[in-house]
Parts: sequence; structure tokens; C-alpha cells
Amino acid sequence: MSYKIREGLVCRDIAGVYFLIDIHDRHFYRNRQLNCLNPTAYLMISSMIGRGSFSAEDILADVVAGLDPQGGVPEERIRADIAKLLDVMVAKGWAENDER
Repeated sequence: MSYKIREGLVCRDIAGVYFLIDIHDRHFYRNRQLNCLNPTAYLMISSMIGRGSFSAEDILADVVAGLDPQGGVPEERIRADIAKLLDVMVAKGWAENDER
């Protein structure tokens, strides 16, 4: 399955805290709520942003390359985390299925 990230989403590392910001959504300004990310989610979403279209396998390759090889996280767990993240992003309207 192929996905595409909605334009206007950016990842930022601000003093070691990772954020996903929708630059087109002014809602977070009023409520002062930002989407904080853990380092692995930041790595996943950063890999997605800027690609025209991508698959979960594309992101998996980037995440595996970016993680500490001594960390011991099994590839199947990373794959499951990517699938969950994509489900959440699609549900929130941040990503869409790009099958043609």
C-alpha cells in the first residue's frame, strides 16, 4: 500500500523535544496543544515528509538505518509500530492512501 503525507506537516526538534506541527491548522495556537513525538516517531514521520509517495517498507528501511543497531528492537516490532502510526495519521487526516 502506498501513502502520501498531507502538505503542511513539519517535524521539528526544539531543544531535544520533537514536535509534529500542522502549519495550516491554527487550532493549536488557541489551545496551546502541540503533537509531541518520541524519537522513533520523529524518525518515522521525518522519513515520510518530503516524499511524494511511500510505502511502509520505505519507512522501515529508513528507520532501521537510523536506529542504534545495538538497541535490539526487532524489525517486526518496528513494522507494527509503523503500521499503527500510519493508521493514526490516516485517521487524523495527516496521511492518505495514495493507491492509484
